[in-house]
Amino acid sequence: FVDPRLPPPSDEYAIWNNAVVQHCLLPDATEGQDVYLTITPRILARALSVAANLILTPEEAEVRFASAVATMYCKRVLTHSRKLQVLRRCGDDGLPECAAFLALSVLAAYRMHTDEGAVANAYYKRLDELLLCGVSGGLPRGFDPDEFEGLWFFLRAWLDREHGKQLAMPRSDVGLRRFVALPLTHVPLRQVDIERLPDFFDWSGYEPGDRASIERINTDLFKWARVCGAFTKAGMDVLADD
Repeated sequence: FVDPRLPPPSDEYAIWNNAVVQHCLLPDATEGQDVYLTITPRILARALSVAANLILTPEEAEVRFASAVATMYCKRVLTHSRKLQVLRRCGDDGLPECAAFLALSVLAAYRMHTDEGAVANAYYKRLDELLLCGVSGGLPRGFDPDEFEGLWFFLRAWLDREHGKQLAMPRSDVGLRRFVALPLTHVPLRQVDIERLPDFFDWSGYEPGDRASIERINTDLFKWARVCGAFTKAGMDVLADD
């Protein structure tokens, strides 16, 4: 998207955008392995500490990140006639300006409860809780699903062209829920399941500082999930996904 009158995003948004790209998308991955834009409060805190040498708690990082993206959305997206299309571009630093916004969309999916009825309606409610822009027609104001999908395609193309990496995308058979499937693809475990993991470590007898093999953790995790029924259905589906 080209508009010479469009001002650059704020410094705060640019910092988060850089942190998300550098920490989540560009680290070395096994050849042929998909790259995931997985976002949690802890990941946000770690990304900011590496990119900007700022130390925040996960809770502080989540609030600051969401505020930066919501402010950008209100001042830059909602005020422009082309709405989400204004993020379909690279900034002066060469990074896609949509990265932090898409990361926020993943954070909204991370916050979803697995027992929420209509997936799309529940997701857009979570997204609006972060954007704080109000809802129109069941969607956050200014949000167009097709343009949202286009931002994911733009990010995927940039990652492949500039770094030879493959961004994870939903399967082709997701049907009418394909827009919500885009951020959900990058959420291996939702918040409701992540918050149950301390019980797993207690149950398994791990001590702080312990180093365990992947094989042992896998075995213990499957056994704990099966015996205790601790994960939601979505969490159990994750365990069955190679």
